[in-house]
Amino acid sequence: MRARRILAAVASLSFISALAAEPIAGPPAAAAASKTVRIAAVGDMVCSGPPNRAADPTSTDRRYIRGFCQYGKVANLVANGDYDRFLTLGDLQYYFGRYRDFQRWYSPTYGKVKSITMPSPGNHESYTVDAKGNPYAGYRRYFGARARWKTQRGGSYSYDLGAWHIVSLNSQWCWSYTSVFEGGRWHTVPAWGSGSPWGCHKGDPMYDWFVRDLQQHHNDCTLVYFHHPSYFGVGNGWPGGADSLLHGVYSHTRTLYRAFYRRGGDVVLNGHEHFYQRTVPIDPLGKADPAHGFTEFIVGTGGDTLEPMPPVSHLPKQIAAASNRAFGILSMTLQPHGYRYRFVPVAGSPGRWVYSPRRGYKIFKNRAGTGHVDSGTGTCHGAP
Repeated sequence: MRARRILAAVASLSFISALAAEPIAGPPAAAAASKTVRIAAVGDMVCSGPPNRAADPTSTDRRYIRGFCQYGKVANLVANGDYDRFLTLGDLQYYFGRYRDFQRWYSPTYGKVKSITMPSPGNHESYTVDAKGNPYAGYRRYFGARARWKTQRGGSYSYDLGAWHIVSLNSQWCWSYTSVFEGGRWHTVPAWGSGSPWGCHKGDPMYDWFVRDLQQHHNDCTLVYFHHPSYFGVGNGWPGGADSLLHGVYSHTRTLYRAFYRRGGDVVLNGHEHFYQRTVPIDPLGKADPAHGFTEFIVGTGGDTLEPMPPVSHLPKQIAAASNRAFGILSMTLQPHGYRYRFVPVAGSPGRWVYSPRRGYKIFKNRAGTGHVDSGTGTCHGAP
């Protein structure tokens, strides 16, 4: 039986100059010697303000009014979990990914595990530019060489961990542009085209490198992580209806899923949607494929916000588990022929949504304990 793969996607701009190098530690001794390793993953993480514990009606920021910004507690789950690696799933620092915000808010919390962090950015990191007009300025400066912005194809990189092969890409560059905020207004910055140093289609360097990398590790278990999911559970009233897994806005990333599936990929990790969902094994069209499908996890529960989601009973049958009532992380143990997973909620999660007549909308409140959200096992497989 062929091992599964885990891919992590971090897209890049090859024309951006490298920043001051920061030593990047190799695998911890225990991880290098053992075939079983532990990783944590989460996205959509840090507000531009102090971490909070519950709803704060005195605030003027909706994130605090509604009881979000609990990223400090989520970061502690990673710091205290004795993990070998921490995979970020994009939108690490809101709202613009500025370097000063990384220093002030991200560093005291998630920065505690910077030495084991394998970063992947999201769209919010792209909103701040450097003096040359290049996006991801704060992200690149904060992570330095760890961002792999030039030396590893401008941000796309892969590595082995235990018996697994892992790839990181930047799904923002699956679009033809990104938006950056400079001088008090938004600007459009071109992203990819045929022959460009990024891009998610055949002929684009990032995509072609991704395919070659998968082919070289076709006998490994594999995992990929990037920010924007093409597949997540929608419901009545959402584009596609209750039976659809595909959200058209993010269909640009489908080419990554297709390449991954055709080469026997096993696990996809995404963020962007501020809730937790796990699919059954699916194919690139979002249809169930128990023999050769990859399992997708959406873990946008890093502490910034939670967002509305239809009840699980209204979601398509491809969604095996879902929750928008818990901040927390995905914990995975990677084994030679498979993996164990568990969504680890912070204390007080799962919480509850409570309607506030004074404000006219729901606020999120924690409960007293830590409840179960989702857990299970998966196995590696071969290509279809």
